[in-house]
Amino acid sequence: MIGKEILYYKIKEELGRGGMGVVYLAEDLNLERRVAIKFLPGHIAGNSKERERFKIEAKASAALNHPNITTTYAIEESGKDTFIVMELIDGIELKDIIEGPIPTEKTLSIAIQIAKGLEAAHKKGIIHRDIKSQNVMIAEEDKVKIMDFGLAKLQGEIGLTKSGSMLGTVSYMSPEQATNEPVDHRSDIWSFGVLLYEMITGELPFKGKHEAGILYSIVHSEPPKIQNVDCPEGLGFIVQKALVKNPDERYQNMSEVLNDLKTIESGNEISKPSLKRTSHKTVVFAAALIAVCIIALVILFLNNKPDSKLPPMRTVRITSYPGEEYYPALSPDGQSIAFSWNGPEQNNFDIYTKKIDGGEPVRLTRSPFNDTQPEWSPDSQSIAFIREYPLNPLWTPKEIFVIPAVGGQEKSISNFSPGAYQRSSICWSGDAKFIFYTSWDRKDNGWFTIYKVSVETKQAQLLPTF
Repeated sequence: MIGKEILYYKIKEELGRGGMGVVYLAEDLNLERRVAIKFLPGHIAGNSKERERFKIEAKASAALNHPNITTTYAIEESGKDTFIVMELIDGIELKDIIEGPIPTEKTLSIAIQIAKGLEAAHKKGIIHRDIKSQNVMIAEEDKVKIMDFGLAKLQGEIGLTKSGSMLGTVSYMSPEQATNEPVDHRSDIWSFGVLLYEMITGELPFKGKHEAGILYSIVHSEPPKIQNVDCPEGLGFIVQKALVKNPDERYQNMSEVLNDLKTIESGNEISKPSLKRTSHKTVVFAAALIAVCIIALVILFLNNKPDSKLPPMRTVRITSYPGEEYYPALSPDGQSIAFSWNGPEQNNFDIYTKKIDGGEPVRLTRSPFNDTQPEWSPDSQSIAFIREYPLNPLWTPKEIFVIPAVGGQEKSISNFSPGAYQRSSICWSGDAKFIFYTSWDRKDNGWFTIYKVSVETKQAQLLPTF
C-alpha cells in the first residue's frame, strides 16, 4: 500500500490500525496537504454490515465540526476500497502522556476540551462509545482532538452489531455497555470518568487479570479511592459522580460535567450533593447472628442426646483424590457429601458430590473460576455455592449460585464483594426460600454485614442492626 496512489491521494506510511480500519498518512495531491486516510480492512470489506457501520462512522464524523474533534474531509470510494479522509493530527496519544498522575492544571485543561467535544457530539445525537486515552490526541499547545468515532452510533438508528456482542474497549466500558444493554450519551460520561480517573491517578479504576474480571469489577465494584493529594476535592467528586453505576444517578449530560470542571478551574467549589450508595452497617449484628446460631446448636445438641444403644462411632474415609478437597458439607438426608475439589489436574476448584456409601464423585460445576463453600438446601435437593472472581491479590468479588444436587443448570442468586482474605459464609433458611450471606466492605472500615436474598426473586435485603 505504501507509495500507492488512490484517486488523488498518495499513501506515505501506516499510522495505525484497529478493528474498524487501517490509518495511513497520505498526501492530497490536489490540495497539496497531508491528510490521514482510514481504509476499511480487507478481511471485513466483503461484510455488508461492517461496511455499513464504517459509513456510519464517516457520517457521524462528518456531522461534527468542532475544534476538539478530528475533522472529516471526505468519504471516498475507488474500486473495492472505501476510505475516509481526515485531518492529520501532529501530536501524541493521551495514553503516552499518562506515565503517572498528570498535574491538576493540565488535567483540567485536557478534561475541559474533551468535555467540550463530547458535548458538541451529544447535542447532535452522536455517541462516541469508545472514549479512551488512545482515542485522544494532544497536539501543539496542548490542543485536544478526539479521534475515531468508529464505534459511534446515531441515536435512534437501528443497531448494526449482532446481538450479544459488545463494542468498545473493556476497561472504559460503562456498566450498561458491559452487560450489553442499550446505551445513550451517559455511557460516554462514564468513559470520560474513567479517563479523568486515569489522568488524576496514572492508573485505570477497574482492573483484572482477564476481561471477565474487569467486566465484573465495572458492574459490581467501586473504584479505589483517589490517593493523589494534589487532586482537588471537587475534581474527585466529578469522577465519583461520573462513575455512578446507575446512569439515572450519573451526570445526565456533558454540559453539567463541563460546568463543574470550569468551576474547579476557576478556583471555586462545586455543589456536592450526596450520591446514592448502598448502606453498610457494623459487624455487631454479624457477631450477634453467629452467637445466636451457636446457642441454637447447643440447644439442639442438648435436646438430642446420643442414644446409648447406638453402635460406636467410626471414621470412614470419603475421598482420597489427588490435589485438594475443601468445604465438606453433609446433605441433610445423610446420603451424600458435597465438597470443593481442584480436580484431577489440580487447576481449578469445582463443586462435586459423592454418595456416602461409595461410588464416583459427580462434578456439578465447570466454570473457569473457583467454586467453593457448597451448602445443601434443607430438602437435600439443591446446593448453594460461592464463585470467586479474582481481580487482584487483595480483592475478590464473589457470586452466589444454586444448582440442583443431581447436576443441571446453575442459577445466579447474588453478587457481593468481600476481600480476598475475608472468608464469607452462606446458609439456607429453614424453608429454603432464602439464602443468608456475609459481605465484607472495605469502604466501611472493613466491617461485615449480613444479607438475606430471595432464591426466587434474587432480591437482597440488608438485615438491620440492633
